[in-house]
Amino acid sequence: MNLEHDLTTGFTLAWKEQRLIFGALKRAGVYRSNYLYEDLVQEGYLTYALTWSNSHLTGEEFNHYVFQRIVWRTLDLLRHERYRQEHSDVDELMISDEQVGEPLFWDVQVQELLPQLTAVEQQILFKHLLQEQKLSLLAINLGVTPRYLRKVRTQLREKLRPLLGRE
Repeated sequence: MNLEHDLTTGFTLAWKEQRLIFGALKRAGVYRSNYLYEDLVQEGYLTYALTWSNSHLTGEEFNHYVFQRIVWRTLDLLRHERYRQEHSDVDELMISDEQVGEPLFWDVQVQELLPQLTAVEQQILFKHLLQEQKLSLLAINLGVTPRYLRKVRTQLREKLRPLLGRE
């Protein structure tokens, strides 16, 4: 049976080879309890499909190759996430105790900004920046991915920079 090496066929085969993808994640040390698990499963499917579309291997030879490829990709993503967490610049934009204690800061500047913020941005402002709750926990509570919250946090930082005098 000769299959086309395109993305559609790659995704179809990835769906049929779920055990291979889950096994590669397990080999990389990722379990269901990991907060990135769902994202990494999706990355596994994407890696499988992209590898299929870019490869001319077939059958068992391809399965061995893509298994290792998924393991490597997963380890790279985990390494990147660990680096990002270790080098996070959250402290740069933390609201200082002096600012929290200033009634004018809250009454005027933040109150003007609050209606412009989305619900997720407000959660990040109050739970993450003020109460210092980790984004991973906040992501679980809100039912979104940590990657999405990092993106929203960056947008929130841009809105807060003029208020905090750090332009």
